[in-house]
Amino acid sequence: MHSFNSALLFISTLNMASTKSAAATATKVTTKAPQKELPLTTKVVAKPTEEKKEVFFNLQGRIWTPELLENIKVGKNQAGNKKISFSASLSRYDDRAGKYISGKLINFIATDNGYGNLATAILDAHGNNERLIEMKAQFNAWEYQGSYYENYQIVEFSVVERPQQ
Repeated sequence: MHSFNSALLFISTLNMASTKSAAATATKVTTKAPQKELPLTTKVVAKPTEEKKEVFFNLQGRIWTPELLENIKVGKNQAGNKKISFSASLSRYDDRAGKYISGKLINFIATDNGYGNLATAILDAHGNNERLIEMKAQFNAWEYQGSYYENYQIVEFSVVERPQQ
């Protein structure tokens, strides 16, 4: 009799477990209510702080701006802001060789725009014979009349302090 009651208890437990499982499954399906449209509200956004935001860049390094000012092309961008363009190569110190080395020439541009008055600042630094700069730049590529072009737009820079000679 005891084994018969145990078997009955076991079967009723199984039935309860399967019923709970089915109920849980049914609950998951039936409790999903249709989404209601929320009224539009005005969200108050904090005013931007004076802190400098991190700018996206994909090239960072030291470059020498051209020695001669006539090798820096000065013009205006489509918005009418000052724009400069020039070619330079990245310069880095090679510990094994014990000297600075440079790679291929890269086309750079800088404008007076949302990143600051970078074109004017680079020209001012060049005028003060401060041609070695540490910069961050973004890659730009485009096609025009079947030809492909590329340059790096300087988005941040600082003059590298050098000992006076």
